[in-house]
Amino acid sequence: MDTVCVLVVDRQPEVRSQLKRTLKNANPLWRVLEARDRGEAVDVLIRERVTVLLADDPDLAEQGRLLAPECVPIVLAHPTAAIGGSDLRILAKPFEVVRLLTEVVEAIAESRLRGDAPPEHRLYARAR
Repeated sequence: MDTVCVLVVDRQPEVRSQLKRTLKNANPLWRVLEARDRGEAVDVLIRERVTVLLADDPDLAEQGRLLAPECVPIVLAHPTAAIGGSDLRILAKPFEVVRLLTEVVEAIAESRLRGDAPPEHRLYARAR
């Protein structure tokens, strides 16, 4: 059975690490991958079945949709960032953990509605 795969892309290693830890604590069944930059992210998007893309780059988020149509991108942006005219999900930095997890769970549900996400979409998975 496929598992939910979240790709975290941020230029700051401490941000990537914190996001990965937060997501793994929320649901240990989620597979959480990291990428430092667009090049690494594109490689992962081509190689892996990514359910949710958390990216600090709106252009990468758009590119992610093209490379992996089943993937739902969420842009991690500062409130002053100009991301106009886009239908991308935006999560303004700084954000609370509950807001992050809500966005991720909603993105997983959206991906599942497309028929591509696995059933481990619950925020907290039960031990099997």
